[in-house]
Amino acid sequence: MPDTPVIEVTNLMRQFGDRTVLKDISFNVHRGETLVIMGGSGCGKSTLLRHIIGSMKPTSGSVKIFGQEITAMSEREIESIRKRFGMLFQSGALLASLTVGENVALPLEQHTDKSSDEVAGIVEEKLQMVGLRGFENLKPAEISGGMKKRVGLARALALDPELLFSDEPTSGLDPIMTAVVDQLTQKLTHGAHMTAVVVTHDMTSAFRIATRMIMLGHGSIVAQGTPDEIRNSLNPEVQQFINGQADGPIPLNLSQDEHEDHQQVKPRPFVSARHRFHRKTA
Repeated sequence: MPDTPVIEVTNLMRQFGDRTVLKDISFNVHRGETLVIMGGSGCGKSTLLRHIIGSMKPTSGSVKIFGQEITAMSEREIESIRKRFGMLFQSGALLASLTVGENVALPLEQHTDKSSDEVAGIVEEKLQMVGLRGFENLKPAEISGGMKKRVGLARALALDPELLFSDEPTSGLDPIMTAVVDQLTQKLTHGAHMTAVVVTHDMTSAFRIATRMIMLGHGSIVAQGTPDEIRNSLNPEVQQFINGQADGPIPLNLSQDEHEDHQQVKPRPFVSARHRFHRKTA
């Protein structure tokens, strides 16, 4: 059905021992939306993202992607779902032993039977989209951190995914390239009807790309709504965060347990048998 949400999160809860990291999280994401998830350090953003992509299992609750419940799926079953979405990791998560072009080609080699010429054409197209055409033969060590992020985005788009997850997509980028990445996200969601879920601290970027926003605090949803609704929220936590105020209800100091959640999503890029051999012998 056309109105079926792309993502459905219902009563999601995650506990680590006696500590509850996510508490009764519920929201839907519809096709063509860009949902921005934001909040202070240790609020549960990264843990929530791990659950949505299926790399963590909840203590209770439900996560559906494309109408399929993933919380009880095996790793092999989830892989069939992951073919339909792209993931941009905070660090870029490029394989150092491969060239830029080989990194972008990885999902094409894993999930398609395209010829070498076809793969090369798609790699060139995706790198051009992020402003890096002609960089195919460079190694990650030979490009800047911002360029690595853009290569990671090109790889996430290689299969023309229906759904794109981005973890801090504009961190490390200058204002001009941030605007380019934001414009590309808007073009994909508006033109290609791709759906995007973006975790970010960049409020300029967030308000530029979001069709809807969720703010987490202490593992719960503090506020959710359109950018205008969030901007005009009377909640002091929301105002402190979106305006970058030092003083307010969000504490400066976090406990050690709260800091554990602030670690980024662990990247697990595909490595073919041929490339594993290459890495061992390089």
